[in-house]
Amino acid sequence: MMARILGIFVITCMIYLFTRTSSSPLGDLLFNPFSPPQREGDDNEGGLQVGFYDQTCPRAQEIVKDVMFKAFQNDSGLAAAMVRLQSHDCLVNGCDGSVLLDQVAGGGRVEKQAPANGKTVRGFDLIDSAKEAVERECPGVVSCADILTFLSRDALVLSGLPEFDAPGGRRDGRVSREEDVVKSIASPNNTVDQLVRLFETKGLGVEDMVALLGAHSIGVAHCSNFRYRLKDPKKEKEVEGSMKVVMGFQCLNRRHTVPMDSVTNYRMDSVFYRQLLKKKALLESDQLLASDSRTQPLVEKFAGDEAEWFRKFTESFIKMGQIQVLTGDQGEIRRNCRFVN
Repeated sequence: MMARILGIFVITCMIYLFTRTSSSPLGDLLFNPFSPPQREGDDNEGGLQVGFYDQTCPRAQEIVKDVMFKAFQNDSGLAAAMVRLQSHDCLVNGCDGSVLLDQVAGGGRVEKQAPANGKTVRGFDLIDSAKEAVERECPGVVSCADILTFLSRDALVLSGLPEFDAPGGRRDGRVSREEDVVKSIASPNNTVDQLVRLFETKGLGVEDMVALLGAHSIGVAHCSNFRYRLKDPKKEKEVEGSMKVVMGFQCLNRRHTVPMDSVTNYRMDSVFYRQLLKKKALLESDQLLASDSRTQPLVEKFAGDEAEWFRKFTESFIKMGQIQVLTGDQGEIRRNCRFVN
């Protein structure tokens, strides 16, 4: 009798364990039997989380998206401005919102005053508007670094990139120095070697670099950053005929700007890469990607497969957004994105 009761007990336990286990997807059982699958809100690299503000400020991303949408309707060029600001923030000492800080009386010059930024970056008023809107909903909760990341993501989606989740949880830095920008931001005349080294110091590989530079699909370049190519016979050979005309005609004034993608300059698409293959890039550093043995195959791949570029760009964007982030009790949550608390 005892043996029969014991047998029933063992069978019952086995059924219970099986039903608990079988509720997981088959892939989880095959490839990761000891750890639960990552869910929205779980930690990822850098201590960031998708849905980080779900409990503390549930409407944060909705509010930011609404601000970006309204601004985009009035000025679609702000999309490129947000993407540029976010990348210039992350590549200089990490994604900590330091590019947003203003110089204070008695303090040194800050990142936004560096030549690589200066008059060529904009969108600070838009960030102020988004921060003010979020502060009205959830005071002291959402960082400026995250607001900048969400604005950049929303700008990319409005420009044609498929929807994707951007992790949150960054905190704001307290330091911004002009001198830190020089060694961290690419120049229009950089060689591929220089670009590769710069991106590698930030933990980004060659494919990440080529994918991210595809953001030049939107936005403009200042004439002073490419007009010099026409004055050097060797460099001029790398410029397609019609582009020489565009450069010469539209850059009679060095302060003018020219769309980096003359075909679909407000849309994120693979036309940019096809232009590189035709020697129609404005920036020398972009054009070199189409002739270097490390980067040419990637340019050709993205030119012919837009969906693959979208996938890799999104992956690399999220990866860039994890560079040297401040999390937990590091840094602060600024009340005003232009000044430390």
